[in-house]
Amino acid sequence: MSDAWEKLLTTRVQVRAALEDGSFDPQAEQPGAEDLLDFLESLAYLANQKHIDDEMSWVWFYAPAHALWTDLAPYVKRRRDNEAVDWMEIGRWLKRLDEIETKKTEEAKRRPGG
Repeated sequence: MSDAWEKLLTTRVQVRAALEDGSFDPQAEQPGAEDLLDFLESLAYLANQKHIDDEMSWVWFYAPAHALWTDLAPYVKRRRDNEAVDWMEIGRWLKRLDEIETKKTEEAKRRPGG
């Protein structure tokens, strides 16, 4: 899965640039964003079925997946409101990874110098 994620690097960079420069229009079709969300949905489905360990998912995918999911929320909402595409697995998966992130952050604060 990490190989597929790396192959989407160019798409991730393009979508991130569009989000940052304001040219990303959540009301328009966004094939790059859809490719990324489809990949995350597949990954989330496997993780939700316990085929991929949450700890490993957190290490490899959490930060970029969380950022994309958050930044693409208006696009996802528009698609959910108007079409049958919903990417439902991602939210459940990221909620579990958010819990790992919180736990890791709290552990780091308890360490000397943290």
